[in-house]
Amino acid sequence: MSVEAVLVLAVLATYRLSQLVALDDGPFDCFAIIRGLTEYNYKGDKKRTGPVWHTLHELVVCPYCLGVWFAGLVTVLVMLITPLNTWMSLLVWAGIAGGQCALQSATEASR
Repeated sequence: MSVEAVLVLAVLATYRLSQLVALDDGPFDCFAIIRGLTEYNYKGDKKRTGPVWHTLHELVVCPYCLGVWFAGLVTVLVMLITPLNTWMSLLVWAGIAGGQCALQSATEASR
């Protein structure tokens, strides 16, 4: 498989993973439960407060934020397929995250 095809698949995988966790409920509502646990305690009766919980909640509901971290994970997988040096892998990480961001923006604009 060519490097270009691997990078396109990496962008698409990052886009889908960020959509799945941030916006979809997932099987057995597992992602909805995770998003809910970052906002309320396990009983669901008390809202979580504080900067750590706020940041964690913003992370799991924002597909742009998740895209950056999933792009890092996917970059590690790309490095297993294609040998990259450290600086090139950082560039690939930024490129995958940018591609995911562009796809996210395009799909939001079309709604």
